[in-house]
Amino acid sequence: MIKKLIVIIVLCTFCSTVCAQEIKLYKAGTTLSLTEDLHCMTNEVALKVSTKLKLLPKECELKISEIRKLSDIEIDTLERKLVLQKKESLSIISEKDKAVDQIQLASIDEISKIESSLWWKIALGVLGGAAVGAGVTVVVMTFME
Repeated sequence: MIKKLIVIIVLCTFCSTVCAQEIKLYKAGTTLSLTEDLHCMTNEVALKVSTKLKLLPKECELKISEIRKLSDIEIDTLERKLVLQKKESLSIISEKDKAVDQIQLASIDEISKIESSLWWKIALGVLGGAAVGAGVTVVVMTFME
């Protein structure tokens, strides 16, 4: 901002003093004293520079408020996106949990079917074996007499 002011002053000074006066060059970072430098300018140029200097803070405030509004809008948009992504992530997690629960229930049902059918097979095998053993014993006893 100071650099722009320096450029404006240098250009105005250059334009107004080219014909008869010495040109002053200002380096960046040089502090200007407008009370000393305005007398080198024409009234019109000095009026433009002083008006520009008076309006500069207002322009800066307007630009700052505009930037704040834009950043607030951007923050709001990003917050909404974050909420949507969070909802989407929670729904994905919920669906995953449901799928895992269904898989677990299906595997428990399969295991219980296998266990129940195996239990009956073992029970029938033991009972069948006992019956065959008893039958063989009866047959052997009848032939041994």
